[in-house]
Amino acid sequence: MNTKNIAEDKLGFSVIYGDTDSIMINTGTTKIPEALEMGKRLKQEVNVLYKSLEIEIDGIFKSMLLLKKKKYAALIVENPGTPNEKITTELKGLDMVRRDWCPLSKDVGNFVLKEILSGKQREDVVMSLNEYLTDIGNKMKTGDIPLKQYIITKQLTRSPNEYSDPKSLPHVCVALRLKSQGKTDADLVNNFIPYCICVTSLQKDQKKLSLGDMAYSPDEYLKSQK
Repeated sequence: MNTKNIAEDKLGFSVIYGDTDSIMINTGTTKIPEALEMGKRLKQEVNVLYKSLEIEIDGIFKSMLLLKKKKYAALIVENPGTPNEKITTELKGLDMVRRDWCPLSKDVGNFVLKEILSGKQREDVVMSLNEYLTDIGNKMKTGDIPLKQYIITKQLTRSPNEYSDPKSLPHVCVALRLKSQGKTDADLVNNFIPYCICVTSLQKDQKKLSLGDMAYSPDEYLKSQK
């Protein structure tokens, strides 16, 4: 908080994020030398106060989407001012980097992020996203997206019979059915269980279902289509 106060009150910087051991400021400039100079000024003001602690410039973000604490996406400028300068993407705490999201959701998320961070005009970004998401929606409705794009995987950390509330855990429900079909705990425990969320006949009967009721292994789904 003291570092934040120095940045805002003494140097007039705009602090956009802070954590236990870090602080981010919006420099308001697209010129890297100017951004670095602001970072150096903050560094000097903070480091003079401590003997055993030192703050350092950790990175320069070209653009950033800050969602909440420990959740953001950013374009990072690596090796600024050198022949090896390049732009890379950093994702922190976002759902799309988790294994328990299907490839389609990750692809859509990555496209949306790329557009948001592209630097294009807002209207162009909105138009691009509308076109892309409309196309994805139409392909989903017509069945043009392959099954592999819908498959989610989640690790089973213990015997499926040991979970107290399997209905709320789709991968456990699938594992229980696989076990009833002859699979053993040795086949399942500590392995990643693939599944997809499907429309079932129970849904057509207007019954309220949990995700576990709608989760099926890819093999179960393919057999149901024959």
